[in-house]
Amino acid sequence: MKITLKKKKPNGYWTKEKCHEEAVKFTYRHEFEKNSKSAYSIAIKNKWIDDICSHMEVIGNLKKRCIYAIEFADNHAYIGLTFNLKKRFSEHTTGNKKTSVYKHIEETGNKPIIKQLTDYIDVGQASSLEGIKEKEYIDNGWIMLNKVKCGTIGGNCPIWTKEKCAEEAKKYSSKHEFIKANCSAYGSCLKNKWIDEVCSHMIPKNKIHGFWNIKENCLTEALKYDNRSDFNKGSFSAYNGATKNGWLEEICSHMKVFSKPANFWTKENCLKESLKYKSRGEFAKNSISAYTISRKNKWLNYICEHMNKLKNNE
Repeated sequence: MKITLKKKKPNGYWTKEKCHEEAVKFTYRHEFEKNSKSAYSIAIKNKWIDDICSHMEVIGNLKKRCIYAIEFADNHAYIGLTFNLKKRFSEHTTGNKKTSVYKHIEETGNKPIIKQLTDYIDVGQASSLEGIKEKEYIDNGWIMLNKVKCGTIGGNCPIWTKEKCAEEAKKYSSKHEFIKANCSAYGSCLKNKWIDEVCSHMIPKNKIHGFWNIKENCLTEALKYDNRSDFNKGSFSAYNGATKNGWLEEICSHMKVFSKPANFWTKENCLKESLKYKSRGEFAKNSISAYTISRKNKWLNYICEHMNKLKNNE
């Protein structure tokens, strides 16, 4: 079987015009990113992405949903959540799924319209807002076709009391993990304003300024790791905060020590180590000793030369 290799584009090939020509081949941004990584990355880097993707349809994902309404001329309506408005409307109107909207079309012969009521927002927030939007429609005299109470994601969802939400939240160390594993419980917490209380044990994903300048926080994070290398790779911010504040030795006292012999990091060994990585940031994060010694001895430009070549060939 003959294998055809893709030719690499020359330096400077991906101008804004070329990126736009590539972008118009796709309907969605995720298709653009998947099928033309170099053009997509350069468009992001140069802040052209919104301009060249303006023709694309906006959709959400498992974490981002929009609230929509399907309205009939006879004053019946349906409120729902979706990550793909076009696809969901098709499911309601073509009979792919026997929804209450489709049954109403069969019974009355009326054709509905669909309205997008929100942008694609956090699924928990959308779940909470869905019930509010339904109430607005009811207050305005609409007859609702929803069979399941709004505010749930999918059918047959359990009733999430505060106690059940708190019990569920204890399984997770961050809000990100919580919403990913159980968006229904998370949505109930948002809707009922329990979220801060039931998630009080969690470390926020986006740490507040100065979070890693608190010794107890660094120690809590360090206890997750068996050695300094894993600590540095797994939580660079905590490792860096402990180093800057002079706590590293103390909070890593429980860890196994895998130290290199004296003078191990020669120029040759630093070069070998650097070849494992595609960028200086990756090198610094994963091999801080080799990186630090290379910088101290002014070897960085030489041993990281391959990184520039990799970047230029993308």
